[in-house]
Amino acid sequence: MDKKTIELYSGKYYITCAFGGVLACGLTHTFVTPLDLVKCRRQVDPKIYKGNFDGWKKIYRAEGFRGLYTGWVPTFIGYSFQGAAKYGFYE
Repeated sequence: MDKKTIELYSGKYYITCAFGGVLACGLTHTFVTPLDLVKCRRQVDPKIYKGNFDGWKKIYRAEGFRGLYTGWVPTFIGYSFQGAAKYGFYE
């Protein structure tokens, strides 16, 4: 068998699918964490955050770039597990 192929339904196949799930779900959801952060803050305090761009601007000014990614660790971990399970066991 060629080195670049993975036997269907082998252990390596499931691990590769699970890793693909981590990349597909964990990283993409982490990348859009600022969108979710602004949405949640607008829901909690709509008088302070008038819109999405206003929310990003106010969070960036008050907390810096790192403030926009508040909560990225649980987002990455949770969606990575979900993606690994979904792609690793379902695919």
